[in-house]
Amino acid sequence: MMNIQPIHNDADPDRAFARLEELWAADAGTPEANELEGLSLLIKKYEDDRYPVGSSHSA
Repeated sequence: MMNIQPIHNDADPDRAFARLEELWAADAGTPEANELEGLSLLIKKYEDDRYPVGSSHSA
C-alpha cells in the first residue's frame, strides 16, 4: 500500500530514505515502483528547496 507523505521537517527525509531503501529493488510497473518514484521526487524537491545550488556564470 502506498503511503507517501510530504516532507516538512528534518525528520521526514529520514523516514522517506528508509522507505526508499526498502523499495529500491521494486519491479517496474508495480505499486512499489510507483511509490519509489513518488518518494524520489519528494526527496529531490525537499533537497532542492533546502539545499539550493547556486547557478554559476562563466566569463
